[in-house]
Amino acid sequence: MNTHLVEKYALITGATSGIGQELIQNLLNDGWFVFGVSLNGLMIDHEAYTDILCDLRDEEAVEELFQIVSEKTAELQLVVHLAGLFQMSSVLDTSSRECKDLLETNVIGSFHLFKHVFNYLIEDISHLVVITNPASVGSLSNLGTYGASQSGMLHLFESLREEWGHLNYRFSSLIIDPVNSTLWDQVELEVPRDEMLSIEDVNQVIMMVINSPENIEFPRLVVKNVKARAPKLEM
Repeated sequence: MNTHLVEKYALITGATSGIGQELIQNLLNDGWFVFGVSLNGLMIDHEAYTDILCDLRDEEAVEELFQIVSEKTAELQLVVHLAGLFQMSSVLDTSSRECKDLLETNVIGSFHLFKHVFNYLIEDISHLVVITNPASVGSLSNLGTYGASQSGMLHLFESLREEWGHLNYRFSSLIIDPVNSTLWDQVELEVPRDEMLSIEDVNQVIMMVINSPENIEFPRLVVKNVKARAPKLEM
C-alpha cells in the first residue's frame, strides 16, 4: 500500500473566493487535510483545516506560509491555485499602477507559490491545478491587461510542466467560462450573470479532475457554458 495516500494534504489558494470555499469544504468532506490560503482568512471550524493569511506577492510571506505547512506535513498531494487579481477595463482606462498590480499578483505571486511549493511535492503523486479563464488564451475586449497577467501565469505553469516533467507530477490547467460569483460585484460594467456557470457546477468539474486516475492530467481543459452560446441564426 502507498503510505503517501493514508493522509492526503491539499493547499488551496484563493480560499475566500466562492469557488475556493466550496472546494475546500468538498475536500474536507472527502477526508483531506486542507491548508486554505487567502488575504482575508476563511472561517471554517474543522480539525483538518488550517487557515493561512498570505499575500503571495511577498516572498517572505510565502516562505512563512510553507513554514506553517511544514509544522503539519512535509508533503502535499494536491495544490490548487485559484488566487488572483481581477480587473475589467479597457487598456486606455487602466492605469500603470493597476497594470503593475495585476502582473505582481497574478504572475509574481504565482512564481513565489510554485517556487516554494517544490520541496513539498511528491514524485509520481502530486497534482498541481490552476484555474484560469478564456482571457488567458485569447484576446478579449476590456480584459487586455488582466488577460496578459493570466497568460503570463499560465505560461509559467506550463513551463514548470516541462522543467519538472521527469518527476511525474501532474499538471492540470482548467480554462473556465465566467462563473457567477461575488467577483462581479466590484465590476462597473454590466455583465449577464444569469448566463454564467454556477460555483457548484464548476466545483463538480474541479473535483472530477482531482479524483481522476493518478496517471491522468488535463492540460488546458476548456470548460464551456452551453447556455452562453450565441443564438443560432434561423434559416
